[in-house]
Amino acid sequence: MSLAPQLYTVAAGACMEGGSQYWCALEASQCNSDTQTFVSARQLELYHQDQPSFSCLSQGLKVPVGKCTQPTDQGLCTGHKSNCEGCYETSGVCFEEQSQECTLEPHMLERNDDQSVDFATFGQCYNPDTNQNYCLWSSDECSSEHTWITPATSSMMKNDDGMMTIGDLCTCDKVLLGACVKDDQFQCAVSSLSCDEDSTYWTAHDLREEYPQIDCRLCESFDMDASTPIQMRQEAPSYTASSVTVTSADPESTSYMAPSGACVRDGKFTCVLEKSQCANAEDFVSAQQLEKDHQNTPELSCLGQTNQVPVGKCTLPTDEGMCTGHMSNCQGCYETSNVCFEGNSDDCTLQPTQDSSQENIVNFGVFGLCVNNDKQEEHCLWSRSECASEHEWLTPSVYIKDQARTVADLCTCDKVVIGACVDDDNENFVCAVSADSCDTDSQYLGAKALRDEHPHVDCRLCQDFELPKNVLLQLSDSFSNHSAGSKPAQSDDTSNNRKPQITKPTKYIAPSGACVKGTQYVCALEKTQCAGGWDYVSAYQLMSDDAHKNEPHASCLGEANNHVPVGQCTMPEDEGICTSHPSGCQGCYDSSKICFQQDSEDCLLEPQQLVANNNNNNNEVNFAVFGQCINQDTQQTHCLWSSNECSDQHEWLPPSLYLTGDDMVDDVCTCEKVVIGACHQGDEFQCAVSPDGCDDNSEYIMAKELRDINPNLDCRLCAEFDLPQNTELKLTHITTTPHASNDVVSPPATATVTSSASHNNNNNNKVTTYVAPSGACVNSMTQQYWCAFERTQCPEGSNFVSARQLESNWYQSSPVASCLGAAASVPVGKCTSTEDKGVCTGHQSNCQGCYDSSEICFEGNHEECTLEPTVDANGFVNFAIFGLCIDQILGEQHCVWSSNECNAAHEWVTPARNLENNPKDLANYCTCDKVVIG
Repeated sequence: MSLAPQLYTVAAGACMEGGSQYWCALEASQCNSDTQTFVSARQLELYHQDQPSFSCLSQGLKVPVGKCTQPTDQGLCTGHKSNCEGCYETSGVCFEEQSQECTLEPHMLERNDDQSVDFATFGQCYNPDTNQNYCLWSSDECSSEHTWITPATSSMMKNDDGMMTIGDLCTCDKVLLGACVKDDQFQCAVSSLSCDEDSTYWTAHDLREEYPQIDCRLCESFDMDASTPIQMRQEAPSYTASSVTVTSADPESTSYMAPSGACVRDGKFTCVLEKSQCANAEDFVSAQQLEKDHQNTPELSCLGQTNQVPVGKCTLPTDEGMCTGHMSNCQGCYETSNVCFEGNSDDCTLQPTQDSSQENIVNFGVFGLCVNNDKQEEHCLWSRSECASEHEWLTPSVYIKDQARTVADLCTCDKVVIGACVDDDNENFVCAVSADSCDTDSQYLGAKALRDEHPHVDCRLCQDFELPKNVLLQLSDSFSNHSAGSKPAQSDDTSNNRKPQITKPTKYIAPSGACVKGTQYVCALEKTQCAGGWDYVSAYQLMSDDAHKNEPHASCLGEANNHVPVGQCTMPEDEGICTSHPSGCQGCYDSSKICFQQDSEDCLLEPQQLVANNNNNNNEVNFAVFGQCINQDTQQTHCLWSSNECSDQHEWLPPSLYLTGDDMVDDVCTCEKVVIGACHQGDEFQCAVSPDGCDDNSEYIMAKELRDINPNLDCRLCAEFDLPQNTELKLTHITTTPHASNDVVSPPATATVTSSASHNNNNNNKVTTYVAPSGACVNSMTQQYWCAFERTQCPEGSNFVSARQLESNWYQSSPVASCLGAAASVPVGKCTSTEDKGVCTGHQSNCQGCYDSSEICFEGNHEECTLEPTVDANGFVNFAIFGLCIDQILGEQHCVWSSNECNAAHEWVTPARNLENNPKDLANYCTCDKVVIG
């Protein structure tokens, strides 16, 4: 006959301060770590028998415990925050340590002349295998294979009449505890934080397994009738701190959840996750703003309502009515241009809702899967914008087969990794689903970037997702192939834990078109490679048009990798890099000179081994490399054909900016990594590098847009890039030779400057130089134009067109657009007074004679004067020089366009005065490369 286990209860330790002061405590977390030292119950027994703190051993029931502060928990007293349902619904403050209103045993409270009883309650750990519940101090004691139920959500909290009674609750007498064990001695304890360094903590489960005769409880009895009905107290919610202050000292990853914001109008509000969920007339209030500016408003309650916020629904048959947060999770949105997504569906929330008509069917939000095939990693994400373009994006309808939809297969909210809104100090975070969740005082850090920069912060869409076993995801009857009310047919695999079915996007490469003239042809990727008088035939036409598919030039379809030449950068800073477009050359941003040679015979997409000589070794090859487009928010990098494919909000890096000089091939954007777009005609797509790769009957779809429209279509510049290991890219130092002015290739004329840091920490202090593109003076009556820097250079009857306007679609096909790259040849003015000796310059304030005389001292647009040096018939060199602005106090000087740019407190020195001091030292002249402009 077995004996009943012996009941023992917890003994309190003490928080000691200054040798004499003490406070009784159940664990070290209840002590102020800066000023107090925790003394365990075992240490009190051994070393404090003659001290007042010894009395704590019998004071466990009177030790203040904590209180849940979110409205979901209605002010429950408890010992650990894992017992607070609100802590799973918000990243804000959800638990108050050691509330003076809360102890383990019941005690009377007086509130507004009403008397009520308060006491601590605890969570339950449910074992589905044995169908048993155990009351425990915290979820740390509950196996991950079991279900943790907080007091607020426990189905055991109500009797048949729907009224809670004392018997329904996990009160202290029911809470099983572990123990601090040393040798043969033990002391009941609530957690490992109750033990000293000389003892070991045994969990409640381990203690009962090893010593079944020992029954450790939080208290021996609870002095209230189990049938006593109770009413949860309703307290005014106190919402604070949905943000999280993160420090690098955090030892482990901590999970947080995204609090919701609100859409507000005329005193009414709706809880939402991002501003895109607000109607046009509604104002979006972020979670941060709710905390700071809306403390006494009804919409403040949204901070704890994330799980109840309506999300959207996919509306096309392919997705069968799935609930989700973003349209990129709907497969139907990639297959048609019809309406494919309904925002804010009343039927859809993150957490499950039971279908009253079908016992085993529930409805809840599901999300897409981002698959990194190289690392064999998968991540559930809010939307496709969080998934790198080189990874696979799988919508729920793609990765789950109809025959086996179990919850374990799905990206539910608890698995969805999200980003955060970050303040300027990069310290305070509020978990968020997108940039639309942030206010103007914070910036969005994508899920991957957040993990990379702060690995101890784990932002999730929700913290828990609890369902009965074997429930099925509800799919709308109108979209389902199953009859109404029926369950999906079972496959041969009856496992309820199937792995997702992964379908990889199909990879395609860009075929070459052809430049054709009579019987002659040259293979080309885009029409810009065709010389005058030659016709461009697109790859689509070569395949489908009877007039071309049987001609010799149809062979170009398979020649893109090996026989189609690409261009070469010609400025010294690019060191002869082979690439596709002027935007791949850093020199095109640093100078208005010729910076790119189209169709270089030395350059192909695939590598060419160089013959070893005195200038190179056997490991050197030549091949095309391409620019990188960097999204600083998500820390994602994409290799692209040209900067035209890179968003203005992202950073574009030509190869010479990210190459270090000793790069291995794996480090650079080679053709197989370059993501490209496609020509779209009818239902067909043909991979292409740019709009110039399409014919007149097709529409070009950019690389990013193509991935959004059809995620299963992966267009690349080439399929693979085979090289021997450890080969190096050969860079050559090029000396450029002068070209005729009508050969100028326009570089990108403008640059988007952002405050984001460089992707390479070594380049944080590097300043990127840009040059001024020229605009044009246009006479629409005579159809004449003149390149010009400013409108003062325009003759009467003409209008000034700025460089920004020249870049617009309106002028792209006009000869006037050539002015963008012609800055070096734009005429500037000339000083005409004798003291200036005919100096060429841009503004009359650079002419000394204009200060010494009231006569005409400056002639604009002089045909002998340009920025760059020109040699006249007599062999003399002429070029423009500019004034010098000197700050005598700081000892600084700057070359500027005119005296208008020089502070009145500084000294202005014209070129004539500078020439007097330095008549032969050209290094001291303010030439165009030194002139700083706006």
